[in-house]
Formats: sequence, structure tokens, C-alpha cells
Amino acid sequence: MALPKKYQTGRHLLSKLVQHAANLEEEVTWHEFNDFAVAAYHLCEWVQNDAATTKAARCELDLLRNSLQIQACRDAANSYKHMTIKQYTPKTKSTDVQEGWGIGRYGKGGYGTGEEDVVLSMVDGSKFNALDLARQVVELWNNFFNKHFPVI
Repeated sequence: MALPKKYQTGRHLLSKLVQHAANLEEEVTWHEFNDFAVAAYHLCEWVQNDAATTKAARCELDLLRNSLQIQACRDAANSYKHMTIKQYTPKTKSTDVQEGWGIGRYGKGGYGTGEEDVVLSMVDGSKFNALDLARQVVELWNNFFNKHFPVI
């Protein structure tokens, strides 16, 4: 199935990614983070398959795709889709989701349960809080698009 022309660009998916990040700024949930992770990782495919992508952009895309932030998004997206990742060795060791009194940001989330705290623990020992990871990934993609696909 072909998408409508209006939605056939990486910039469109980038705007979707930015919207998911804005939703996470309002309230962190595992489901919203997963939607963000799917968009963040699939942007790689959109850029790879875009006829307007230059050789320089493809080289930089390979670096971006291998960044720990995008790898974390890849693992989150694939673990949600497949339950268990068997196609490759993930860079994410585990994901911990907690909620309840004293968890998450003050004033966020439902009364009595609060906001979820989503933390991805990486194989190398580093950890990403979902909101911080989303901010980093949006910055990576914005920098990439501003460099290789500037708005005219």
C-alpha cells in the first residue's frame, strides 16, 4: 500500500517523532515511549529509502543508526513487537517500568498512581530514562535533518 504523497517524507515521520516526544513531556508512559521508539528507529528506514538522500547523509545515517540512543529505540520497538528479540543481540539488557507514590515527576500522571518511570539498562552498564532518551534522540534527528534535509 502506498502512502499519500503528503506523508511520504522523512520530515513527516520526524514531526510524528517530535509529537510523541511532546506527549512524553506531558506524561511518561511505557506505551507512549514505545510509540516514540518505533518512530525514532523507523526514521532510519525512511531516510535510507528516500531517493533524495545523499551519499554523505547515508554515511552519517550509519553512524546515527549505530548510536546507543537509536539502538535503545530499536530494542524497545522490537521487544514490544516480537516479545523476545531473536534476530540480533540487543544493546538493551532490561527495561524497568515503575509507578506509584514518589515515582515520576510531581504533578504528572493519574491521581494515586502518578507517572510511570521508564528506565532502559544497557548492556554496557549505562542507563537511559525514557524522557531523557527521547530528548537526546529528537536532538540527534533534528541535527541530522537540519544538515541533510534543510527546510527551504
